[in-house]
Amino acid sequence: MLGDREREMQHALRRRVRPLLAAGRGDGLDEPELIEADVQEHIEVALIQIKGETLERVREALTRLDRGEYGYCVECAGEISEQRLRALPFAVRCTACEALHERDAAEERRFASATMFRSVFGNQFGT
Repeated sequence: MLGDREREMQHALRRRVRPLLAAGRGDGLDEPELIEADVQEHIEVALIQIKGETLERVREALTRLDRGEYGYCVECAGEISEQRLRALPFAVRCTACEALHERDAAEERRFASATMFRSVFGNQFGT
């Protein structure tokens, strides 16, 4: 399953990168058309980045498989359910540990956002 996912990601990346490399800079387009082309290019680059990150996660999962570590949570060392691995073959945490991880990450983002807001605006808004 991981090998299939790796091949799928590689193919998807090749399919998306080739047109970007072949594309010219849009000679003869007016300003709104150039802006639209620029937006589309940014979207395409973001999609390529997501596919690349997924490919990297799949390769990391294959490495864990080779080392006999695949299917075990990096947090609690418990088994990751087969259902979760079928849905997300490169999962590194069991469902319970992933929920805690996501909660902690959301908390960190909120704290960082509030800290940045205070550093930019100080206490002028009563924060």
